This record gives sequence, C-alpha cells and structure tokens, in this order.
Amino acid sequence: MYNTVMDVTRMYRIMMMLIAGGRATRNELAEKFEMSTRSVQRYVTALMDAGIPIVSESGKNGGYSICLLYTSPSPRDCS
Repeated sequence: MYNTVMDVTRMYRIMMMLIAGGRATRNELAEKFEMSTRSVQRYVTALMDAGIPIVSESGKNGGYSICLLYTSPSPRDCS
C-alpha cells in the first residue's frame, strides 16, 4: 500500500520528528509536513503496523510519541 518513495519519505520524516522532538499532535504533524490530518493518521498507523512503538494519547497534552525504550538505552515504561 505504501510503496512510493514519497510515502516512505513521509513516514521516515514523521518517525524522525517524533524521535527528535518527543511528542507531536496530528495537527502539528499535518502542518509541518503539509498534508491532511487523515494522511498523518494513515502514516502513523502504517509505522505502528511496521513495528515502530508509537504511542497515541488523547487529551489536552496528548499526541503521538515513540516509546522511550525504542530511542533510549535506559529502561523505561512504554505505556
């Protein structure tokens, strides 16, 4: 489904932004990468399906983030 260079590039950029920046909302990602919020949701779902441990939290301080165990050698909780 996601086999074009553009799709893979977008997913990689989203993943790297989450690793570097911690947490980002769907709207922030959509604005940053000039795509719809629905596209962001599809790409994040594809990353999760590929085994990237992305956590989605709702609420005022919610957004997407990548489990710290994936980005840090120190043991931390992924919940």
